[in-house]
Amino acid sequence: MTTAPGSPPPPGTRPFETYVRVRFHEIDGLGHVNNAAYLNYLEQAALDHAMFLGLDLERSRALGGVFLARKHEILFVRPSYLGDVLRVVTWVDTPTGARIHRNYRVYRERTPRASVPTAGSLIQMDSMPDDDAIVVQAMTEWVFVSSAGTPARIPAEIIDLFS
Repeated sequence: MTTAPGSPPPPGTRPFETYVRVRFHEIDGLGHVNNAAYLNYLEQAALDHAMFLGLDLERSRALGGVFLARKHEILFVRPSYLGDVLRVVTWVDTPTGARIHRNYRVYRERTPRASVPTAGSLIQMDSMPDDDAIVVQAMTEWVFVSSAGTPARIPAEIIDLFS
């Protein structure tokens, strides 16, 4: 089942969270985070989530292929600024063949942090921040591609990792 980009995770989902502090080179001429920087945050959160679950590039290749981004949908809700700490929350939908949709919500932390956590973690649904802190809602469609470069059904072992 595919949800609208950034829709709340369905019951039973274990979202993953990671953090980023907005850096100077990510700011545009208007003084807020450049739209392209958010794509980097989303991709890094996806990689952090997979690696947290034990799916690094080497293991993915050993299971028959790698994931490539096919499509991104990003809704910019409100700006963020230099020094803001952003909480990136992500979860995956049920895969269909070679495709899987990954959803994201990026929140601005309300209280400043002296340091940003360096490791991500799985979270409970009841620890999701309030919607009024949302900066970005997004979805990426990922396709599992074999070593031959063609789409391939996502292996059951990978599906099990994200379940």
